[in-house]
Amino acid sequence: MFFRKYLNRVIKLNNNNLNFNSFKWQLYSQGIGLIYLLVTTGLRAKILPLKDFANIAIAIAFVASFQSMFNLQTWRAVIKFGNDKLSNSNFSSLINIVRNGLLIDSLSIALSLLLIISTTEMIANMFLWESDVKDYIYILSISVLFNYSQGVILGYFRLYNMFVFISKRQISIYFLFLVVNISAFFFSPKPIFFIWVYVAQIVVNELINVYYFIKVLNSNKENQNVNSSFIIDRELIKFNFWVYVKSLADIPFRTFDILLASKFLTINETGIYSALKRLLGAFNQFIEPLNIIIYPKLSKHSSMGEIDEGFKFLGYMNKWLTLVCTFIALIICIYSKEILSLLFSDKFITGYQSLIIIVLFKLPFYGLQLYYSYFLVLGFAKQASLISFIGTVTYLILAYFLSIQYGLDGFVFAVSMNSVITTLLIFPFLKRKYNFKFFH
Repeated sequence: MFFRKYLNRVIKLNNNNLNFNSFKWQLYSQGIGLIYLLVTTGLRAKILPLKDFANIAIAIAFVASFQSMFNLQTWRAVIKFGNDKLSNSNFSSLINIVRNGLLIDSLSIALSLLLIISTTEMIANMFLWESDVKDYIYILSISVLFNYSQGVILGYFRLYNMFVFISKRQISIYFLFLVVNISAFFFSPKPIFFIWVYVAQIVVNELINVYYFIKVLNSNKENQNVNSSFIIDRELIKFNFWVYVKSLADIPFRTFDILLASKFLTINETGIYSALKRLLGAFNQFIEPLNIIIYPKLSKHSSMGEIDEGFKFLGYMNKWLTLVCTFIALIICIYSKEILSLLFSDKFITGYQSLIIIVLFKLPFYGLQLYYSYFLVLGFAKQASLISFIGTVTYLILAYFLSIQYGLDGFVFAVSMNSVITTLLIFPFLKRKYNFKFFH
């Protein structure tokens, strides 16, 4: 009752643009995604030796790093520029934005796949990885070819508020592959089984997204009688460039961290860190519905000049999230050993101090991180790149020295400091231009 009452208040503040049904289905989807994440990670942790568990995590992180390296976040551009076109009923220009984005997505997929294939051997030798890791990487690279739905397609669905459709489809896929993963518990497969399941899940998800994107796009084109030619959108490319620069600075923190852990830490510590990261990622499953739904609404506030209304909306969300996340962090700190043993196995209990560090420095900041989307919408993409660069440099320096001195605990502290720095540094810019205040 409290949650529904609070959310209704938020909806009212946002001029009834935030749809409770959309949020509800996003919450269902992310909640089931949380179960899927914890069960599949826990199964791997219980079935496989810690070394094999770490090798799978390293291979996944390697492929994800190159995908991130060439992911220009075109979904953000579709929402940012698409809202203006829709408000002016300019569907031809929207289709042109989609075509620009698809071209960028195609180039990013080609480049990331080329680099994965050409650098795997060299980097594996540099980091002294086992041969199994290289085999896993080559198999995982298949999924890169199907990475279209994380760009323009995702942005197009979000632009038209197709959150319920996305959530229902995602729930179906979670259930299907949850059954596949659970079956592994009964015949103790080799590690490569989990790699193929991981690839299959991505391919199925992406193909379904592409199919419905084409279907919806063609329907809209017929309804609007669109017959426009392709024109290079310089503003979109400029926006994507700065978002891309920002994402490049984030790579050592978001995806390359496990690879760095494999260099700075032992293989067992790397396995434990990857489990901690997955556990923390489970909490993102609950935060992500808010980020997904509020981004188009914040973009609309910006395009209509209602800047202060966006800050008021985020202010209420921040207060609620900070309270809940801080409470959860304290519970995890108290029962850290029991949680690691239950979700993974007794092999992971030695990482309880690292779990305490990462939840204390990460969870209470989730509320403030909601402002980051608004920061980009308001045109601070260049400043976001600078902030990410500062946070990444700080993280790399701390990770190197603290890992030598304190091992896994030091590495986790460095990762946590990156989040704190990149979150807090956006507010001086907002204060200077918009006289931003936390309490409205």
